Amino acid sequence: MAGCGSGGGGGSDGDGSTTTDNTNTTTTTGNNTGTNGTGGGNTTTGDTGTGCDNSYNLSNLRNWKTDYSPEEIKNTIINTNSGLWYNWPANVLVRYRTPIKIYTGGIGYFDEAVNNIEIYTGGLISFQRVSSIDELQQGKGGIAVIHGYSETCGHAYADNIYTDQSSPCRGESLGTSYAVRDNRCSQTDDIGIAVTEHEIMHCLGMTGHFDGFQGAEGIKDNLYTNGTRDGSFGRAVLMNMYQNPHGTTRENLKISSY
Repeated sequence: MAGCGSGGGGGSDGDGSTTTDNTNTTTTTGNNTGTNGTGGGNTTTGDTGTGCDNSYNLSNLRNWKTDYSPEEIKNTIINTNSGLWYNWPANVLVRYRTPIKIYTGGIGYFDEAVNNIEIYTGGLISFQRVSSIDELQQGKGGIAVIHGYSETCGHAYADNIYTDQSSPCRGESLGTSYAVRDNRCSQTDDIGIAVTEHEIMHCLGMTGHFDGFQGAEGIKDNLYTNGTRDGSFGRAVLMNMYQNPHGTTRENLKISSY
C-alpha cells in the first residue's frame, strides 16, 4: 500500500511484481511519493472467508461536491484499488467487509480519526473496536493504527492480505493492515488527524494516490489541498468503493446517484 506523510505531493517512484502459479496469485507493491512515506503490501488469493458484503448499497449517501462526475469517480476507483488495477484473473474490487475490526490502542487521537471516517461516510464504513492486535491476527483480520518509525510522518502496509477469489466472498480483504504514524510528527492537530485518516483510508483499499488524496488529505474537505481537489474527492472515491460489493468487476461498478 502506498505510504504517506503530512507533506503530501511530489513525484512517485514505485515498483510491483506478480508471481503466479496454478492456484495463487501474489502481488507485492511499494512506492515512495514525494515527501510521503514508504509502504508495501502483499495480496494473495487464499481459501478462507465467510460472510459477504454481496449487495449494492446505493442509498443517497452523497456528501461530496457535485462537480465530481460519476465517470471520474469510477475511473479513480479502478486506478487506486489493487484488485482492479493489478488485473488479477478475477479483476475485482478488493476491500474489507463491514464492520471492520480496528485496533487503536485506546489512543484518543487515533480514535478521533476512526470516528471521523464513520461520521463523514454516514456510517457506510463502520468499525468494530478491539483491544489487541492479536484479536485481528487470530480472526479474519482488520486494521491496526500504531506508532512506528516512518521516513516521513506516516505510511501504511499490509501483512499477508489475501482474498479467496473462488468463493462467493471473493474480493473480501482478509488479513491485517497497519496504519503507521511516526510520533515525531504532529498527531493531535487537524493536519495530524488528517494524516491518520489518510493512512487508514489506504488500509481500507485506496492503494494509490491521486488528486484529492495526497499526503495530508483525509476524510474531510477544505482542510488541506495539495492539488486541484481536496479531501471531498477522496471521500467520494472511498464511499463509492464501499457502496459496491467486494468482488465487483470493473464493468459492474456503480456510482451513487446524484
